[in-house]
Amino acid sequence: MLNKKLECIKVVILSIAGLLLIMIMMILVSKVSRHEIPEIINTNNDIFCYRPIDALTLIKDYKNNEINANCKYKEKHLNVHGSINDIKDYNNYFVIELKEDGYYKTICCSFSKESKYYAKCLQVGEYINIKGVCKGENLLGNIKLDYCKI
Repeated sequence: MLNKKLECIKVVILSIAGLLLIMIMMILVSKVSRHEIPEIINTNNDIFCYRPIDALTLIKDYKNNEINANCKYKEKHLNVHGSINDIKDYNNYFVIELKEDGYYKTICCSFSKESKYYAKCLQVGEYINIKGVCKGENLLGNIKLDYCKI
């Protein structure tokens, strides 16, 4: 009889521990998977403080040490200035590439629909300031800047 009571208590404790573990995992997953998009559509009055940086410095920092560069720039609002290397339109996904001579890394800047129309007026070789959120390196090793505006 005592063994049955101990066995029942053991099952109840393990069940509670399992439920707590599942709840903790659900909370962690929801925090990691939640991807909030910053509101940077307002073109006249910036609601964020953009950190100014030139494209060459950003590229060099990521080339030298990606971990340190992620600590400095990832998920931060940047105002990147550099020369346009290429302009691509991928069906509602407009990308401007900033690249510096002698470096294989590229900064890929993607624009919202609202900012896309301004970006279409730009030309390769033009020197530009682009504001956006740094997302770090993508799988190809290029630096990604999202939610960009000019």
